[in-house]
Amino acid sequence: MKLAYPVATPEIEQPLLAFSGEPEKVFADLKSAGYQGIEPFIRDPNRFDADGFLSAARNTGLDIAAVGTGPVAVIDKLVFSDPNELRRQQCLDRIKSIVDFTAQAGSQLNVGKLRGPVGNDSEAIARRDNAFRDICRYADKKAVIVTLEPQSKSVIDNLNSSQSGIDWIERMNEPNLHMMLDTFHMRNEDPDPLSGFEIAGHHLLHIHFSDTDRLVPGKGGIDFPPIVQKLRDLNYDHYITLEISQKPNQVAAATEAFQATIGFLQTRSITA
Repeated sequence: MKLAYPVATPEIEQPLLAFSGEPEKVFADLKSAGYQGIEPFIRDPNRFDADGFLSAARNTGLDIAAVGTGPVAVIDKLVFSDPNELRRQQCLDRIKSIVDFTAQAGSQLNVGKLRGPVGNDSEAIARRDNAFRDICRYADKKAVIVTLEPQSKSVIDNLNSSQSGIDWIERMNEPNLHMMLDTFHMRNEDPDPLSGFEIAGHHLLHIHFSDTDRLVPGKGGIDFPPIVQKLRDLNYDHYITLEISQKPNQVAAATEAFQATIGFLQTRSITA
């Protein structure tokens, strides 16, 4: 297992649970802290030098572990389930441009809030699912995997638990549609968070670690050593991204999160 850190792409001015700043400096700071990869949280690849961003990451020796789409929903309010056809098409066009960026990065595309709310509306559910199919099929042509992130009810009203996520993925039956999990959301929505990793099974291709209140792992109420051991038992060998609050500042947060998590990984490795 390798560790990555979220990075806000240069066109984003709003604060996120991510490192931000001039890319070369950001990447140097994260490499110095020990990270092997980054997870860009992206809004619009046409509004910054995407080629330069990816080249700078590669030149620093950092992988693109995954690409996050949250800013599209949070900042621009574009989501798959939007009843407005024009806005929904704008969303799909934007995400296809992000798929192109993801293909260039040799990575995978994560979808969380981007799916949008559905309530109990069958038409909204159909819009969500049809948009996913469109994006998955476009991404498949680019050899890009798409992952669903189950999220808490406080964030979105559908596909909240690991079980609901995997049931939906299997119903969708798109060959490049898989799952990522976030310990923060799992604690809120899974009766037994450890079992959530088993439920995801071979579909689990990415993970976010953060403690309660988006704290550094080990600083809140989540017991991380059993989680790490469960991942080892399941032979999980993909990236873990540390999506945490940037306090007291982003350098200190990233450094502390790396040291805490690598400590869990090394301890489990020795005792396994």
